[in-house]
Amino acid sequence: MKLITFVFAAILAFAQAEVDEDGILILTDKNFDLEVSKHDFLLVEFYAEWCGHCKRFAPDYAYVARSLSHLDNPIQVAKLNGPEN
Repeated sequence: MKLITFVFAAILAFAQAEVDEDGILILTDKNFDLEVSKHDFLLVEFYAEWCGHCKRFAPDYAYVARSLSHLDNPIQVAKLNGPEN
């Protein structure tokens, strides 16, 4: 039973999203469904690293993430690299 619990915990930990320095969840194809199901509201940016518009939007998106995290009912902000996932 302990082994099953350990394996389940390890899989769950692996699937959870990382958070960058601005508090933005880093989503992948492995953790997307889990993270979406955990939040009532989740603002997700689908981006590409090579996209000039995405690069110019990044500082504004980080500002939005910081601003929404300070609300009385915080809204989680996330991003997903489309071409990689």
